[in-house]
Amino acid sequence: MKTLLALGCSFTNENWFSKIHPEIDCSFPKWPAIVGDKLGYNVINLSTNGNSNDAIFKTCQDYLVNNKVDMVCVLWTQSTRLNVHDMNNINWGVSDDKDRKRQFKIFNIDNFERIVKDKENIMKLANEQLRNIYMLDQLCTYKNIPAYHMQGCKSFIPDDDEGWEKRHRNYYNAFIHSKYFKILENSSERIWGWPFYKELGGVSITDYFYYNGKQDYIISEKDSHPNAKGQRTIADKFMEIIK
Repeated sequence: MKTLLALGCSFTNENWFSKIHPEIDCSFPKWPAIVGDKLGYNVINLSTNGNSNDAIFKTCQDYLVNNKVDMVCVLWTQSTRLNVHDMNNINWGVSDDKDRKRQFKIFNIDNFERIVKDKENIMKLANEQLRNIYMLDQLCTYKNIPAYHMQGCKSFIPDDDEGWEKRHRNYYNAFIHSKYFKILENSSERIWGWPFYKELGGVSITDYFYYNGKQDYIISEKDSHPNAKGQRTIADKFMEIIK
């Protein structure tokens, strides 16, 4: 039997459950299982809650070192999430054996807030999002594995203060001027909703839900994760681009 490798964040995690609504049964099939069933493929789902795009790429790369798959499907997540050396955000190199509770943060959140507000650094953030998609696509091309992509939750979600409209414009401008944009544009038949933002003529799956009556596709107003119908919809959208 052929194998599908699925990657993403909590929108894709087969074991996800709602922390906001623990009373709701969330054991319904997630989109990888639905796609696998439609194709008759065995499914390997390596998604985890809170995953970053960098971690998604590296998880795919690590798995393909020793395993063969026949297709890769990725539901990409927010570009503002970070992966620091595949570990918790602590400086393990200076931990004190005499006091194992002593842990030093190796990432200054104030610096990251500056990144999403500074025009020059926003360009780097957009470039990083597209670079991960490009690298995963190139890896799969090298191994002769078809790869399909979709943007799940909106990629760029800065804080909601008075400068957010300007930062969104800066991000969209950086997005289309990234060196990887035109490369991925040439592969857009394998990328549902490209280029992901309505302002650029694209759509993310979160926006798709919103435009079509989001209450039908998500757990609740307080929990925007896909419900059973939302998961089936994501699967249907992947099937539209799978050849």
